[in-house]
Amino acid sequence: MEIDERIDNKSDLIANHNNDYDSYIDLLKEKDSMVKNGMADTFSIQKEYYLKRLQESYLKSHAINYKDLVNLFHSYFQRNKDYVQDPKFQSIWKAMENLTTMSFNTIALGGAPIAEGEKTIFKQRLRENLDEFKSKHKLLFPLIYPIGITVFYTPPVRNAIDLDNLARLIIPALIELFDPPPTVENSIEIGKILPGLKDLTKTNQRLPKNAITNYQIVNRPRKMDSPEAGKIDLFITDGMDFHYNLWNQIDDINEYVE
Repeated sequence: MEIDERIDNKSDLIANHNNDYDSYIDLLKEKDSMVKNGMADTFSIQKEYYLKRLQESYLKSHAINYKDLVNLFHSYFQRNKDYVQDPKFQSIWKAMENLTTMSFNTIALGGAPIAEGEKTIFKQRLRENLDEFKSKHKLLFPLIYPIGITVFYTPPVRNAIDLDNLARLIIPALIELFDPPPTVENSIEIGKILPGLKDLTKTNQRLPKNAITNYQIVNRPRKMDSPEAGKIDLFITDGMDFHYNLWNQIDDINEYVE
């Protein structure tokens, strides 16, 4: 099934993305006419351009920001330490945390493997959850816009996994199932239509076929109600926003955290 057949309404897009969506739909209506007049390549390039814009907007609109960090770390703030045992505050903080980690763009992976034989189970659960994400976010697939990932990791009571090893568990499966492009380069051989871009096309052909352009892992401290096996929440992010760094935002609020 082609990606344009999967976008049948605007429910996946916030209001300010409607112009791109409308332009895309208008283009699809012109497909037969453009092909008939020898403009098939032009149609394909324009189609990919609008889809790329829609995927970029989708990823940016669902990005993790400092407000989400506040929701995740309320109980660690210095000024809140006197209320950590208060059931009312615990309930409020839990609801605010759930607002972020249970959002529709979260991939909840449960706990990391901590015992012999659990790695296989974790990998299977990871693949199932990634497949489920693909089925729910049809606008993003097939991906023609680069992605990154942000992972929030709550360690288990015992045998916490090294963060680099956690990345090695997640990233290969994600690359295999999501097939993410490493650049915003058009998949169509645009150099045939715009000769001035021919050299750029050759340069990008030397890049890996698929890649995650960036990843960040945040070690989220355990709380009294944290699962014994820990918890992993994976977020898909904009792979071209190289200036966005969650750690910079964490540093900005560190003075308020005990």
